[in-house]
Amino acid sequence: MNQSSTVLAALASRAKHARSQTALADAKAQTLASGLVPSIAAAIAAGAFAGVTGPAAVTGWIAAALAAAAVAFLGLVLWPRTSKRRGPSTPRQLLDVLAEASETEQLHLAATEALRLERIEAVKFAWLRAAMALTAAAGLLAATTVALAVSG
Repeated sequence: MNQSSTVLAALASRAKHARSQTALADAKAQTLASGLVPSIAAAIAAGAFAGVTGPAAVTGWIAAALAAAAVAFLGLVLWPRTSKRRGPSTPRQLLDVLAEASETEQLHLAATEALRLERIEAVKFAWLRAAMALTAAAGLLAATTVALAVSG
């Protein structure tokens, strides 16, 4: 195995890892959103029917706003990311480009793809961490809302 084959294999491995991590981020976002969206709806409905007022209403609405922001961030995790640069648009065109590319150009294409996928992975996990932090804050405020409503 020559050096360029080794480099191509390493780049392919990095790209494969980034793709799998991207899928993992998507799955985590979907799972969190599937629990969060009904919880927000239930909390708002319960607060409206219970007639919560005063400090409990304030913390409840802040909790709902944080949870809604978390849902928006989860949507950003799932938002499709595509390349802005134009390239081959059919398998045949892609194969033609790769067949005509020199060894150095093929390495450059593989490195560009691996880095692009790693950037997508990093962005998805940053939005996911932000959504999880907002969800935790919303949960604490929701618990505070319940405590205030029960004691008040």
